[in-house]
Amino acid sequence: MPIVVERLEGVVTLQEYLDFLDRNMSPIAADIEIPSIDPALYQERIIREQQDQELREAEALVRERYKSEEIKRSLQRKKEEEEMQKKIEEEEERSRKLDRIGEEPELGPDISQISIRLPDGKKAERRFRKNTQVGILYEYIETLGVKDFEI
Repeated sequence: MPIVVERLEGVVTLQEYLDFLDRNMSPIAADIEIPSIDPALYQERIIREQQDQELREAEALVRERYKSEEIKRSLQRKKEEEEMQKKIEEEEERSRKLDRIGEEPELGPDISQISIRLPDGKKAERRFRKNTQVGILYEYIETLGVKDFEI
């Protein structure tokens, strides 16, 4: 049957708590026989605690690396999606320009044959009506994939 020797009530400081333990554990500790710890067992416990700590640190590093790789993959996916969206928009714009340009007319008296040398050295030829606006010619050149050009 436990015996209450002294009681602590309310909030106490650390020093008050340590003093309380010293006063009340000394008589009890005299009756308790503390078994001696085998030094090899103690050393093994220390090593195991160190290994556990190192394992926790390694796991934290792996989690951090995985998180970093996930962020990189996410950014790469976002970049690829943006590039794909940009390509889709460019293709839609090219399609709209081709619609504005219209089909190539057949040879006739009011038709002009235009030949354009591209920056990569290739040559593009197309027929246009003589009353076609210059802006349509510019749009045609843009549909060939040429950006920032001068005529």
